[in-house]
Amino acid sequence: RTSQAIEHDVRHICTAALHTFWQTVNSQKVLPGGGKLEIEIARNLRRIYSNQNTHTDIPCTKSQFLICLENFCSVFDHIGHMLHDSPNNCPVIQDCYTSKYNAIMVAVQTACMVLGIQFHITD
Repeated sequence: RTSQAIEHDVRHICTAALHTFWQTVNSQKVLPGGGKLEIEIARNLRRIYSNQNTHTDIPCTKSQFLICLENFCSVFDHIGHMLHDSPNNCPVIQDCYTSKYNAIMVAVQTACMVLGIQFHITD
């Protein structure tokens, strides 16, 4: 798989994550899982991903992997900034997403753990 293909997958995943996230914010309801929105996002994304791909192993170099994580983190960091500027949001969601540290942790967990995507570092 090429870095372009990996980047395409990451973009698709980020788009779906944003969609799921804003559905939750707009409905003013925290998704199931004790406020663990990332679990619900990951569950939806894993379904989308498995529907589109027969193989979930993605071999990539460290630099490609870091680019993927960077893209992922920036999306959740962006969510955090938008939430910070929005007065009408759930406190639980705000607590989860406003800090950059939490945003990165959520991104890493989502990308590496719950999506069902195994990144095999090739260098």
